[in-house]
Amino acid sequence: MPPSSRPPESSHRRLIIRVPADLTVVVAFQDGDKKPARVTDVSLGGMNLHCERTPEYGEAIRLIVQFAKGEDWVVLPAMVRWFSRDGFGVEFERLGDSQASALARFIAA
Repeated sequence: MPPSSRPPESSHRRLIIRVPADLTVVVAFQDGDKKPARVTDVSLGGMNLHCERTPEYGEAIRLIVQFAKGEDWVVLPAMVRWFSRDGFGVEFERLGDSQASALARFIAA
C-alpha cells in the first residue's frame, strides 16, 4: 500500500495554529442552562475553556462570544471533544461565513 500524502490525524491537529486568549464567553448547554467560561486558547477549529459546569463528551453546545469590545456578539456551535485537568476543549461545528470571519479576525490580531 503506498504511503499517504495526508499526515496522520494527530499530526494534522498539531499544524493548526492555536493562539492564547483571555476571553469570557457564555456556554449555552442543550438543557437551556447558561454558564460563563474563560477561553485560554483558540484556533480556527476550536477552543479550550474553563467553566464551572463540565459538559459530557460529544455534547453539542453553543458559545456566545464578543471577540472585541464594541463588536457584535457571535454564536459559535461546538462539540465537546476533550477534557483536561482544568477544563475542556471544543471543536467548532458548521460555522457560517460571518462566524468564521469573526474568528479569523480575532486569531489574526
